[in-house]
Amino acid sequence: MEARVDAFRLLYEQKVSADEEFPVLYNILVPEVFCPSAVRVGQILDGGKWACRPWAVPKNCAVYSLGIDNDTTFERDFQRISAQQCRIYAYDMKRPMFPEVLEGLEKLDIHFREAKIGLRDSKVENTVSLENEMKRHHHGQIEVLKMDIEGAEFQVLPPLVERIRICQILIELHGLPPKVVGLLMTLGDRGYRLFSHELTGYYLDRISEKYRQ
Repeated sequence: MEARVDAFRLLYEQKVSADEEFPVLYNILVPEVFCPSAVRVGQILDGGKWACRPWAVPKNCAVYSLGIDNDTTFERDFQRISAQQCRIYAYDMKRPMFPEVLEGLEKLDIHFREAKIGLRDSKVENTVSLENEMKRHHHGQIEVLKMDIEGAEFQVLPPLVERIRICQILIELHGLPPKVVGLLMTLGDRGYRLFSHELTGYYLDRISEKYRQ
């Protein structure tokens, strides 16, 4: 544990060479707590997420899904596994390319809004604050927060975990290791622990291409 903490600190302080940053990060990431019932929710490719005991969520809970693009398999699977115990609020900065992606969501208690998640509401930029959305829907806490917002997590998530109670955070992280480590440290300081992680194959391909150059 001490060696891992030291390696995290070196990454955060950018004292690891650029060529070694990703290998070091991937070698030191390990689950910190054990979930005996982690299951894949959504497709097995990019877009799906591992969740801990999704069938055990409390009744009338709130799930926020930030960034869906053209894939609602996570939201549909979650409602099927949990027997629709929660209401899901899904957001994306653009409507799905294919209209059929949104078909049937209301029957599953999944509500979609075309908007970009930011730090504040802005009609000009079509940006909404997640905290303001929670107030509009009368939610004091979030059972599951799923995020895939292409790098905006580094601005949106830190102030959110300071003020909002969230049971599970399922997130796709973007960016270089020092930024990733910084966000993980922030989450750790707020009492969050890693129960599962995986490497995105699409991103690994980009990394290998960088090394080939």
